[in-house]
Amino acid sequence: MKKRFNQVLSIAVLLCLLLTACSTPAKDEGDKDAKKDGDKPLIGVLFRTLAEEKWTKEKDMMIELAEAKGYDVVFQSANDDVSKQLSQCENLLAQGCDALIVLPVDDGSSEPIVEKAHAENVPVISYDQIVLNADLDYNVTFDSTEVGKKMASYAVDKAPKGKYVLLCGGQASNNATLIKNGWHEVLDQYAESGDIEIVYEQFCDNWSPEIALQYAEDALTANNDDIQAILCANDNMANGAIQALTNKNLQGKVVVTGQDADLLGCQNIVKGFQSLTVYKPSSALSKASMEAAFALIEGKEVETNSVMDNGYKDVPTIALESFAVDKDNIDDTIIADGYQTKEEVYENE
Repeated sequence: MKKRFNQVLSIAVLLCLLLTACSTPAKDEGDKDAKKDGDKPLIGVLFRTLAEEKWTKEKDMMIELAEAKGYDVVFQSANDDVSKQLSQCENLLAQGCDALIVLPVDDGSSEPIVEKAHAENVPVISYDQIVLNADLDYNVTFDSTEVGKKMASYAVDKAPKGKYVLLCGGQASNNATLIKNGWHEVLDQYAESGDIEIVYEQFCDNWSPEIALQYAEDALTANNDDIQAILCANDNMANGAIQALTNKNLQGKVVVTGQDADLLGCQNIVKGFQSLTVYKPSSALSKASMEAAFALIEGKEVETNSVMDNGYKDVPTIALESFAVDKDNIDDTIIADGYQTKEEVYENE
């Protein structure tokens, strides 16, 4: 009898163990929610490209900020390919990122990135260029309309009369449109009075310096080289325009503007080939974006100072200040900040 009881007891214990095992869900090793307690928070960053100096500098700054905070950060560069950026978004979400920072390839086609992230309860921060028509969480940027106004105001001060060429950034970028709007806010009154004439205006796909070179050559040829100012949306494009001017022996004789304070742009400024760059401190942009991501992950409030309408809603925005820089103040701004070194900027002087 005792032997039979022990057998029954053993069977009962075995059944209990089996039932317990069946009722306890197993953790999928590939499940993004199955993080170990010791895992670091992960920030995913989607950049449209890393081919430009500005973005590589900011990537390095963001990695340094993450490491100092004890966070992991993973970067993906889409090389200006919309579908590739969406695929990279899916990859970062599969890795279990806790927040997503996005510099979009195409501002107007990036809504699916926000939708996919929100489906996984991952907040999204736009970086420099706002994602349009999406339920975006936050936006960190410089006022691109103001950037354009600074370029145009400088140009009319240096060339108050004459023919103007406007080389806009990539049409897929809302920032390019905002810069263009800033140009026109300043220039249109001078055009209406007859002081200046806007003789050529084109968007340059992907902010391409090669396309800027081609368009600058076209504008010069169409106007018998009689051009007083070429406004370019960034320093890479400005360098393309400068090449066109150099081919005509006109370098340094035409007002040329850009933005980003790239090394080549700064070198062109001290040589007298480029008149102005608008300096947008990368340290401010990268720091504000990463601190917003830290706050979201830690459940803290993100401090903003503005809003921006992206076509879907007024997005809480951290708006940063930019600075007009020419040959007279480059040492006190870009070089003093350590963004570029004096040795490199004046290398060929």
